[in-house]
Amino acid sequence: TLFMAAVYLTFVKDANCVSLLPHVDYRSGGMAQYMPEAHQTPENIALADKILARKYESERSSVSGEYGFSFCLEPEIFDYMQRNSNNKTILELGAAEGDVSILLAFGNANRVYVNDILPDEIAKFEETKAQLPAYAQEKLTSICCSYMDILKQKPELRGSCDFVLFRNGFHFLRDAGYPAFFELLKSVLKPGGQIVVNAMALQPYIFQQLYPAFVGKPVNEHPTRFKEITVSACNADTKKTTPLFRNACVENNDAMSLVAAPEPKAFMTRTTTKKWGIVESGMDAMPAETKTMFNAYKKEPDFKEALSGIKNGGIIYATKISRYFSPGNLFNAFDQAGFGTLALYVSNIKGHLVPNGNDWIEPRDFVIAVNDVRNEIARVGIIATILE
Repeated sequence: TLFMAAVYLTFVKDANCVSLLPHVDYRSGGMAQYMPEAHQTPENIALADKILARKYESERSSVSGEYGFSFCLEPEIFDYMQRNSNNKTILELGAAEGDVSILLAFGNANRVYVNDILPDEIAKFEETKAQLPAYAQEKLTSICCSYMDILKQKPELRGSCDFVLFRNGFHFLRDAGYPAFFELLKSVLKPGGQIVVNAMALQPYIFQQLYPAFVGKPVNEHPTRFKEITVSACNADTKKTTPLFRNACVENNDAMSLVAAPEPKAFMTRTTTKKWGIVESGMDAMPAETKTMFNAYKKEPDFKEALSGIKNGGIIYATKISRYFSPGNLFNAFDQAGFGTLALYVSNIKGHLVPNGNDWIEPRDFVIAVNDVRNEIARVGIIATILE
């Protein structure tokens, strides 16, 4: 229940709350503090800091194919892992180009396994690995497959991992994929091993539009999967697309963010010599609630301003399925699967932890924090372990 979660997390905060870790600043480098003294040569430090700079406070970057984005590292969580991975075995799932795993290999970890489903991303990892000093190269092993097939590829990983890191994909799982994912964790983790997971944070506009779906309900009843419709103005001359508003609803069907979304549909168009006209096929296909919102939005000054500079273009709507989490329902997912939560954390768009972010169990308080422009919250995360 929500009450139990809050009590447990209060205990976590007092005992080992990573959101209270000191702010970590890598703008002037910083990898030397993690590297074995024997390997702290100027060349090794410079290379490690160069790779660190690619992930520190960086913009998210697209990965190959249709598998979303690779995100900047969370400096305080990275520091936590570096300082607790001496002679440990680490497995990173969905690692993309593997930069975070490579940085962990520069430290005192014993073995680091780098997994991604995309050969192009593994190829980037191998290219960087080839530039590393021998001591770091020897620790690193790539595994190109779905993370659900890891034990088929590397059966020796069963019961051998001290840390499993999953930074980019928890919110992409299908409903049926969550039990299988938790079973994988239980299969690869050593007793006392830890899982570090990040997930996309609940968006403020979704909470505000779907307030009754959250407030007054226990965390295990909070939705995590949503259908989002974005209405945008498109300027065919400048190729610029300007979002006008978004509409969300709870998505009940088993769907995955990676499933290709329908092509955007135009429902109003204009050419240089004509006024704005209706595209009947697009308008007929638009969900009724979105159509109601659009008709109300047409009366707003912002609408006329957005269209004023468009001589050739259209207004389109695009649909996607997304999964978002708050600290409360992320805690609940792991709790229900038999994991004990060591810490919850909330990170902003630069990757840094937001102080006391794990206090935001109620979505209302969490969204207030999300709306704080100083925070610009992007993701929520958890450090958990298997309960005995």
